Amino acid sequence: MEIDRPEISKEFLDKVKVLARAKMMLPSDKLKTLVDINNIICECEFLPDGSLDYRISDKSTTQLRFKIEDGSPTIIEYKSGEWLQQFDIAYGFANVLMIEIDHDLIKTRMNLLEKINSTQDIIEQIECALKLVKSDLFYANAWELLSMYCITSGQYKNAARAAITAVNLEPDNAQFRLELSKIYYTALLNSKWTVSLGCTLDYARQVVEKHCQEVLRLSKNAELNRVAEQIMSDLHSDIDGQAEFGTACELCELDTSDALDDITDSVQNTKTPKPPSDKPLSKEIAIKGWEIWWEIFVRQYSQRCVKRWAAKCVQMKDYNDMKRVWLKAFEPLWLAGCELEKSIRLKEIREKVIQNYQKSGKLHGDDRKSIEAGLEEFTKSSGEIASQVITSFRALQSQSIEATLR
Repeated sequence: MEIDRPEISKEFLDKVKVLARAKMMLPSDKLKTLVDINNIICECEFLPDGSLDYRISDKSTTQLRFKIEDGSPTIIEYKSGEWLQQFDIAYGFANVLMIEIDHDLIKTRMNLLEKINSTQDIIEQIECALKLVKSDLFYANAWELLSMYCITSGQYKNAARAAITAVNLEPDNAQFRLELSKIYYTALLNSKWTVSLGCTLDYARQVVEKHCQEVLRLSKNAELNRVAEQIMSDLHSDIDGQAEFGTACELCELDTSDALDDITDSVQNTKTPKPPSDKPLSKEIAIKGWEIWWEIFVRQYSQRCVKRWAAKCVQMKDYNDMKRVWLKAFEPLWLAGCELEKSIRLKEIREKVIQNYQKSGKLHGDDRKSIEAGLEEFTKSSGEIASQVITSFRALQSQSIEATLR
């Protein structure tokens, strides 16, 4: 009797994972019993890019092979037959055989999680997360935990691979998809992440968009949906800002990644004085600190843009030509870079405030509406302050350029 081509549904994938775990984790005698009775072998290869290669065979012949990449299954090879009936029997038997192993695994997980929570040493946390992953490669939460600690330690490529593996293990987990989208969204805002991940900005944008859409499709959690919607909204607004920045880079004949590095370096060199420890951090102090930060940043970033402009003009002798290059190319680059950084900073402020309210348990009902209204006003006024600093410094910068040319 011929069986129809199988659908790689969640139910089917869960059964495949049970059999693949059994193949990987059962002692040889119990595994031999499982295979001898049902004549079914299920294997999974964890590939370096985070994708999963599943293969189901009857000892000698591959009956089904499929890959899960980016949370989506693709059938590579399929042979029809009655093996699916044997597959269901094997699944039930494997579930029984794995009970004792899963019981022991719970103890291992508890011990490792306790070690992770009891230390602030990031290296030790990563080592424990790795042990958690190796104890059971199919434990998606361990991969997600490993991804988080890799981000903290600056191992962005490893973080992305771990997050991708978590998504491929549990494609219907909205939280995992949201965390993966955050990694690639950060890559859109930080050239060092983009270089580390080895991806283009277009690819990063596609990953963010796809997984945020999946979050909205899968999740019934209001907070997850809010974050996904915010990222999607920011993504579309960022496209215009990034396009403007990219155009300015082309006018300056400057590689975009080098130009983004200038912004990153300027941020790293922008140090602001700490607020007085004997006074509570008020809104006024926070706003003043924000203004001082921007006053320092625009100078830091201006120095880098002016240096690149000077290098461009080194062979020029005509005053008007040099001024034209500044006004048509490098001043627009500086402005676009400032606007890009302003967008990033305002998002960070919004997210941090929301996270703080979440921890306090106040982000519900009427409190939420009031908080969001206040946050909207705060981010608006913060954006206006940054714009005023940029405008004021632009005038001083123009005077300096004129003086330098003279």
